[in-house]
Amino acid sequence: MIKKTGIYRDISSTEYHAGSGLGSSHLRELLKSPLHHKTSINSPSKETPAMKLGTATHCAILEPERFEIEYVEAPCVDRRTKDGKALWSELEQSGKIILSSDEYTKVTDMANAIRGHDLASKLITGGASEQSVYWEQKVSSLDVPEIFCKSRPDYVKPMQKGYVIVDIKTTQDAHISEFQRKAYYKYCYHLQAAHYIRGFENVTCEKVIAFIYSD
Repeated sequence: MIKKTGIYRDISSTEYHAGSGLGSSHLRELLKSPLHHKTSINSPSKETPAMKLGTATHCAILEPERFEIEYVEAPCVDRRTKDGKALWSELEQSGKIILSSDEYTKVTDMANAIRGHDLASKLITGGASEQSVYWEQKVSSLDVPEIFCKSRPDYVKPMQKGYVIVDIKTTQDAHISEFQRKAYYKYCYHLQAAHYIRGFENVTCEKVIAFIYSD
């Protein structure tokens, strides 16, 4: 379990979320009430289909080699037949994450769209993905002087005058006005951005010049 300030590149997403530290998702729960925060820790929410799709998309875009190893498209087989059952059982025992044909197509199409976009593709090259950042955040309004915090930026890219943090989001409506409305009022993405920037600058003593959402 990480308890020391720094940037770690060898921590899995599962280890990160299960480990110690106050993350941006905890802050969103605290905005509702301390009880919401406590409940979210004691009773973690189960992965929804949308969350599964989002995680797969992140992996396909930022870590395509790992995506090829860990994910597989569900074959078109009749699972009521002996051969179909055997093939499906073998697939489940492989340990790979099975995506339906529709899910796999959506994920790969989104990944190809990002990599095929002139600006978006440049934002996710030349940097580092899925790093876990831990720091001690000084506070003045609580009984404790510092709070151990964490963040996990999707991608961090060095630029001439500082760093750019890129965060990839999946959405059902990519129109700017609709995305901005949900980003601020429903999902509190601005809170996440502030948390990520503060943590990265705290650990590296470098300037974050932009936080960019790619959807």
